[in-house]
Amino acid sequence: MDLKIIGCYAQTELGHGTFIRGLETTATYDPDTEEFVLHSPTLTSTKWWPGSLGRTCTHAMVVAKLITSGKCYGVHSFIVPVRDLNNHKPLPGITVGEIGPKLAGNCLDNGYLRFDHVRIPRNNMMMKHAKVSSDGTYIRPKSDKLGYGTMVFVRVIILQQAAMSLAAATTIAVRYSAIRHQSEMVEGEPEPQILDYEAQQCKLFPLVSATLGIFFAGLKMWDIYIDVYTRMQEGELGGMPEVNSEKHMVLNMILFIYNFTCESCMHFRLVLKLWLQVCRLACGGHGYMKSSGFARIYGLLTAACTRIEDLLVSLRPNIVTIVDAFDIRDECLNSVLGCSDGRAYERLCDRVFRAPTNIRGVNIDNQHWVLQCHTA
Repeated sequence: MDLKIIGCYAQTELGHGTFIRGLETTATYDPDTEEFVLHSPTLTSTKWWPGSLGRTCTHAMVVAKLITSGKCYGVHSFIVPVRDLNNHKPLPGITVGEIGPKLAGNCLDNGYLRFDHVRIPRNNMMMKHAKVSSDGTYIRPKSDKLGYGTMVFVRVIILQQAAMSLAAATTIAVRYSAIRHQSEMVEGEPEPQILDYEAQQCKLFPLVSATLGIFFAGLKMWDIYIDVYTRMQEGELGGMPEVNSEKHMVLNMILFIYNFTCESCMHFRLVLKLWLQVCRLACGGHGYMKSSGFARIYGLLTAACTRIEDLLVSLRPNIVTIVDAFDIRDECLNSVLGCSDGRAYERLCDRVFRAPTNIRGVNIDNQHWVLQCHTA
């Protein structure tokens, strides 16, 4: 392998995301040349967000509406060369670039992509299930639900990532609460850990519990997906019929996972922001520092009351151990407040003292110039 061909997955468009049927990019089959013609008919049909598309990839797996014999057969996938393998410049008819800075994840060159009647060979269509013959005849798959496979995989991963992000946030907040002491409740006695305050427990313990629930739900969804995918690979689309006899168990399970993870992702993206805010506020003013690690988590996710007193009492002795069980290494957590050794203040000061702004001296001339500009 010479690694000259680098791919990306180009599905999302400027005007459409999860509503796959609304995608506007077209792939029209020309039987005279046995080629598909890829085209972006509108501004909103511009492919937007694909990772590695901005500067890196040479080819893209493009999801577009298939049109043959004057009829649209819905979205299908096509392998499309994007850049020249010799000089890495965009190929004729291709407009490609980077979408610019994001709240986080700027190490990934998310990009945009437009087509101006770009031709690709017929065999560049992914034809494991649906096919187009050389004369333009469309051969339907055994089921039109089989195309959901890749999208289901991505959404299960997003669900698991949501759980891990919340795990990181709760780990930071709980660990810091275990080493932070606040207020002298009894004169002459040591200041208690803020983790012993019921208010702090009410903030954090439910989030730790929710994290565990989401985490295990994600594992279960992954197991279901692997089971369904394996059976699909073996050609098993039958099994126990559901209420609608035309739909089989495996196909219904695909749609169940897809719908569940779509709804979960949308829900978590909203709720997770609130949970992360609770964790940040639980760390007081220090939670506002970039070195706390919360800013990075925010950027990545920018997503029963039964005798609460008994729950808090039962969780308090083990809450630090529970978050330690998430086994997030300090290098991955990247937080001075949530470090496993509890040396939050030492690390915070070390980070501040070693900052370039504290090492380099102040340029007096520049400072005077700035002041003069403001007072002029």
